[in-house]
Amino acid sequence: MILVPIFIFVLGLGIKGVAYATIISTFVSVITFLYLYLSGKTQVVLNFKYFKPGIVFEIFIVSIPNFIINILWSVYMMFINSILIAQLGHIGVLLYSTASQIQSLISSPQSSFSKSILTICGQLFGAKEIQKLKDIYYYTIKVSLSLSIICTVVFFFIRDYGFALFNVTGVETSVFYIALAGILIVSSENVSKLSVKMLDGLGKSYHSLILTNGMIIFEMILILLLVPVLTSGICVLVGMLLTEVIFAIIYYIVVRSILNGENKLEGEIEVKREEFEYKKEEFEQNREELIESREEKIEQKKEEFEQKRDEFEHKKEE
Repeated sequence: MILVPIFIFVLGLGIKGVAYATIISTFVSVITFLYLYLSGKTQVVLNFKYFKPGIVFEIFIVSIPNFIINILWSVYMMFINSILIAQLGHIGVLLYSTASQIQSLISSPQSSFSKSILTICGQLFGAKEIQKLKDIYYYTIKVSLSLSIICTVVFFFIRDYGFALFNVTGVETSVFYIALAGILIVSSENVSKLSVKMLDGLGKSYHSLILTNGMIIFEMILILLLVPVLTSGICVLVGMLLTEVIFAIIYYIVVRSILNGENKLEGEIEVKREEFEYKKEEFEQNREELIESREEKIEQKKEEFEQKRDEFEHKKEE
């Protein structure tokens, strides 16, 4: 934020100044974090003597789903922009970009839920606290949906002012439909985001990869089918609306089935554990009884031996 205006206005570099500022700020950030971690001033200290080359492959395997998803989203963005330019011209791209920024602003509290639930999910899943995991997931969805609906409904009534902040005016009809559809789109998207983070926390990244791929492909096909029927960018809006609602339901069903499966598995493990403990107690009891029985027999034999010895001594004296 500091370098961009300096490079653009003071140094007169224009758009190149943005690129230079981005590169320099990124380089400074990397150097700063490397210094902090390598200097030992943090609780987590990086030491290359503990580095194992094999872990690179494991990290690569885990990161593949997100890598592919990012590529697909880039392709999706180019597809949407091409449709909007063909139907509305550059104003369509401007409307889409503005709506996306407003959506990010409205969804920022809910996005924090999805980020935090990833850490909590990993901890609870590792501790096999499946019921707590289910409770947190359902509770977070309720809170996220409530906030999404409240925020989008409030924005619907101030939609013209909101778009005017981004210098988008004179397209009241398009703004009306965008704000109206946004009530369902934003709410559904937040459910999908929470579900994706839950899948990541459960170690099911490839499930989210398959679902996200399916969602993007489904939406692109649906929009292509709607292009001849709906014009003025409505095909994109309707395609996004239907896709987000349908896949929010699918995401919810998938996560719920996985949690129920894990809960059932945990229940079976608990039953097996109880059976094992019961058999263990039964074995211990039988062992104690066997030991007591053997001790009694030994005492009995000992008494018989003592008796016979006494008899022998008595006869010997006689």
